[in-house]
Amino acid sequence: MLKGTRLRIAAALAAITAALALGFFLVPSTPPTSDSSSQAAAPRPFSWRPDWPAGTRYVYTLDWRSQQRAVPPLPGQGAPMEGSLHLSGDLVLRALGHDGEAILLGASLENLRQHELRVAGQEVLPDEAAVAAAYSGREALLEMTPAGTVRAIRFLPEDPDVFKHTVQWLITHMQPTLPADATQRDAGQWDVTENTSLGQARASYEVDANQPRTLRRTRSNYTRLDVAAAQGGVAPQKLDSHATFTFAEAGHLVSLSHQEILTARTDTGQPLLDSMELVRLSLRELGRFSPPADVGLAARTEVRKPGVITTSAAVERRLLEQRAEGLTMEKLTAELLAYGNGGEMPDHSHWLWRATGRLALEPERCRELVAVFENPSFTAQGRALVLDLLVGAGHAQAQAVLRELLETREARADSGAYELFLQRLGLVQAPEKDTLAWLARSHQEAESSQQPHLRNASAYALGAAVGRLGAEDAEAGTYNRILIEGLGAARTPGDRETYLRALGNAGRTENVATVLSYAGDPDASVRAAVAAALRKADTPESTAALLELAGASEPSVQAEALTSLRGHVLNADAMARLRDVVLTQGLSRGTEPLLVALLGERLDAGPAVFQMLQALSLKPSDDPSLRAYVLQLMARAARLHGAP
Repeated sequence: MLKGTRLRIAAALAAITAALALGFFLVPSTPPTSDSSSQAAAPRPFSWRPDWPAGTRYVYTLDWRSQQRAVPPLPGQGAPMEGSLHLSGDLVLRALGHDGEAILLGASLENLRQHELRVAGQEVLPDEAAVAAAYSGREALLEMTPAGTVRAIRFLPEDPDVFKHTVQWLITHMQPTLPADATQRDAGQWDVTENTSLGQARASYEVDANQPRTLRRTRSNYTRLDVAAAQGGVAPQKLDSHATFTFAEAGHLVSLSHQEILTARTDTGQPLLDSMELVRLSLRELGRFSPPADVGLAARTEVRKPGVITTSAAVERRLLEQRAEGLTMEKLTAELLAYGNGGEMPDHSHWLWRATGRLALEPERCRELVAVFENPSFTAQGRALVLDLLVGAGHAQAQAVLRELLETREARADSGAYELFLQRLGLVQAPEKDTLAWLARSHQEAESSQQPHLRNASAYALGAAVGRLGAEDAEAGTYNRILIEGLGAARTPGDRETYLRALGNAGRTENVATVLSYAGDPDASVRAAVAAALRKADTPESTAALLELAGASEPSVQAEALTSLRGHVLNADAMARLRDVVLTQGLSRGTEPLLVALLGERLDAGPAVFQMLQALSLKPSDDPSLRAYVLQLMARAARLHGAP
């Protein structure tokens, strides 16, 4: 299995920096109120059809406030990164006609009465002159499909970054996920996974029973948070997110109200991200204008998509310079040689933060680490530290040096250390094609030469690398099949466990059926691996299987099931099923803290939570601190559910 949890920290740095560079850390000065309206009647079919007649000008009153606070995963990696925004003014959409089947809309921000934007402690829009430079006279082009989905946002290359980022993420907030087919449209409700300004979230849409052109959206949880990507699986979180979209019979948007509060934690319960956001749009004015013959489509060569992170090179470089804190490559290599042979640097986490920042700034200088790695006096621990730095940098040049170092005599001198070295490739956030091919080749060579430990290490790393790819990535399917075939050919419990855990690292939903076919394996280690393999694949089938495995008599199986369930969405029905398992089949000794951790994140998930905590409080325990925490959670759950 992938080793070295601390390596995940380096991999998280790029995601945090990218999130901050976006410049969208916005929040209301007073918390948004939740839209508590409910509809007793069944939802109606969704009857809206988009229509934006050329020459029509739509002026919306905009109020957008939000704030985010992202915390590096470990102490010493820099202060929390904060930002806030409050924009109040007009969003103007101009219907410019068509480009083929695409509807073209011009989007601009005008009459900004409130303009506060702070990133990393700096005011981006300090005065009217800065606002004018960023927004005055600037217009982005939106390409909208006939179904009403914005597929692209086009900018002039010279448009300021703040204008590009603001429009991109405002359009992301304005864009609902529309019905995918006639079945969803006729049903009036549908469930989706959609991109947001923070990552990817599950959402449910429903047509208002009394207003057939009003959509209500509720996001239940984030399946991916960009600032927590290196954790793997789903970051423990509490989310309250509601939005209402109202459309006119004529085919345009009338109003939007979006409010979201998110708190995310690391696997150990440490703060990771606090985010609050409020966006309100309402149509104030309809007018006419004469569309120009040339709308400027060809000149707007910079193309972005809603919900896809795009960072400004200038902002990212400034943040990386701040992160490196003056550490040069010369000083980096000198300090590595002087202090790194034991695998730990003085003030290690902070040093790693600075050093990976320097490597991100100067990718071409990663090769200077080859001499450090090959230094005859360096130990395996020191060489592991060099690989950690390259993993933290993560770019193509760093991956190329990683692969080169793994081929050296020095890397292969100690077979046990080499297995751990190889697994570093599974922690690279965005594996290159050459990295995936190298891992597949290493796996095949280890299999052919009957080196089971090396085969296992390469399988774990390949699975993790596959898990970094998008669901639609063709490369993912190719390399995922290697692991499926390896599982099918496995003849021993140990081999089955290896490939199940490798598939768990991949975390792809298409693997669930294959994984579940081993849930009845007579070997407990294999069933524990099944439970572990379902941690990222949050489907109804995998959740049901985990609830059943949580009742296993073997502690290892039960522990893996409870751990994996923390990454799944558990509604009141699921919590009731878990309660039945806990009360009727009992907990194995030592698994109590795992259940407590799961319940502590879901105190609002129905009365079953209180009942399980009550059962835990009555169970003899050698850990007084755990018992005290259970009683504390009971009190909080009682207040939520009115328990005695």
